Amino acid sequence: MAAKKLFTGAHNGHRIIEIKDIVDEKKKLVEKDTAYLKDDIIPKLEKADTELESKLAALNAKCDKLEQLVIEHGDKWQRCVEEIVAKNKKDIADMRGNGIRKLKEYQKEVKNALESLNEIALQNEMIFQSMDVTVEIASFHTGITDLRRIACLNTEKVWVTGHNSKAITRINLQGSVQETVISTCPNHPSDISVSKKGHLLYTDVQNEVINDVHQTRAQIKALQGWKPVGLCCTQSGDILVSMRTSNYEQRKIIQYEGQTIKQEIEKDDHGHPLYKGGEYMLSVTENNNGVICVSDVNGKIVIVVNKAGILRFRYKGEQSKKEQFFPTSIVTDSAGRIIVRDVRNSCTHIIDQDGQFLRRLDLCGIMSLDTLGRLWVGQFESGNVKVITYTE
Repeated sequence: MAAKKLFTGAHNGHRIIEIKDIVDEKKKLVEKDTAYLKDDIIPKLEKADTELESKLAALNAKCDKLEQLVIEHGDKWQRCVEEIVAKNKKDIADMRGNGIRKLKEYQKEVKNALESLNEIALQNEMIFQSMDVTVEIASFHTGITDLRRIACLNTEKVWVTGHNSKAITRINLQGSVQETVISTCPNHPSDISVSKKGHLLYTDVQNEVINDVHQTRAQIKALQGWKPVGLCCTQSGDILVSMRTSNYEQRKIIQYEGQTIKQEIEKDDHGHPLYKGGEYMLSVTENNNGVICVSDVNGKIVIVVNKAGILRFRYKGEQSKKEQFFPTSIVTDSAGRIIVRDVRNSCTHIIDQDGQFLRRLDLCGIMSLDTLGRLWVGQFESGNVKVITYTE
């Protein structure tokens, strides 16, 4: 109501024209400000916006260019690195190849030299061993061809037996026959041995017994299914017998005390057979320390077990000359050395009681030792026997 009056007539002494003037004045100011914004500020800001867009575009273009340059340089650097790596790998491969070739050439020279030196060492060893003195004490003919076994009775007499002959003959150093015993064997005794008491024992394979010819009924019956072959009378009075099955596939050693089985030796600690099956018999002997030594020609090895039948060592004849080790006859001396015949190499190996090779004798034959430590060596084909001593 007051505003209306203000526009239609006087009111409290004021004029209507004053309010209008104020409005007009404000309108002019607004118009002025709007014109300033449109003519000055907004164009400037639009220009600034355009410039910023241009700068952003330029910046993006510059960054794109830089990024492209980086990529291009990166590709170039990568190719360069790959080339360097490839070259280095090739250089290393060449170095390896050349190095290996040169080392192999040198290794070949070393092996050739080693082979030559080993041959020289072997020849020297053979020369050295040929210098070993073996003194022949006696030599005589037994009158037996195909001589198979000998067993010393004492220092003057020896028991001998031949192939396909039931007879076992006692002969002295002069070759004179002292006594002849006819065995129970259908063909020939497999092995003979002399006991501590001087009794002659022999194995009868076919009848499966071990006989003592000096005692009536002194007969040991072999285990059922086993045949007695090799034989050794020990210093303790026990009897060692090597046995085989009828099919030759299994072999073992049995130790008798009288007619009672004291021990059977057949397998090692792992339950594996100690001895190899085959056509050849196990030759057996006892050393002075009580260990049992066996030449296993089927396995081409000498096997030694202790008193309890536990494996001590194996000797494979590494010092054989040329042919494979082929051990047959085996004896031990008072010094505890093991003496074993190597048939294929026509020599005799001497090893210590721990299995270390000591020397080789250039003789080969069926062996027995007398109480003086002399070696009696019999020849199969000729039937001759030599009695020798050998130096330490």
